[in-house]
Amino acid sequence: KQHMEGILDFYGRGPAKNETPETDACAKLLDGLAGHRLAKTQTIIPAGYPPIDCAARTLTAIHTPEKIITYAPTPLAGKPSWEPFASARSHGPEIIKALLSGFPDYQIVFKPYPNDEPELIKAIVSAGMDHPRFLYVTKGGNHRELYDKTALMVSDFSSTAYTFALSRRQPVVFFSPNESQLPEAARNSAYCIHRNSVGEIAETLEELVSAGRR
Repeated sequence: KQHMEGILDFYGRGPAKNETPETDACAKLLDGLAGHRLAKTQTIIPAGYPPIDCAARTLTAIHTPEKIITYAPTPLAGKPSWEPFASARSHGPEIIKALLSGFPDYQIVFKPYPNDEPELIKAIVSAGMDHPRFLYVTKGGNHRELYDKTALMVSDFSSTAYTFALSRRQPVVFFSPNESQLPEAARNSAYCIHRNSVGEIAETLEELVSAGRR
């Protein structure tokens, strides 16, 4: 029970002060499993995608983001096949510079995956570290507060783009410099075909700035 409570709490489903045994998620789970062999019994637990559900529940009705643009690219550590399509190594520093130049009233935040290649992160940070409007966020997976304040996200093929767009109802610019060369399987995937539903696709730095301004 303690283990399950810890997991549910991580996803924003932990027990609240006003919960009863009938509404407590952990209590309902344990009650459904009590006295049954898991190999012979299926228990259906209502759930969505926790990072989105949790953020959507905590988002205030009047949500006013600040003048912040967050760059959150796909991590490349251990993903050599994505090198031609992800943006961090080929365009990361240039993206930071373009955003700082193209949006003089905005703070530009770089939010990498914490386990990405240190040298890759360092190269992107170096592109903006001396600029007063640049911020490098190192909180690991704790991005909720940053995303609450972000008005626009720039990403490529990272799942965090949809987590942000759907939970905060804010737009994303998907930077895809090799869009025409995407593998057929990737081009027809749910990720790719729905990008225009939550933002725009930019194939150049100029298109990136232009799409962000719209």
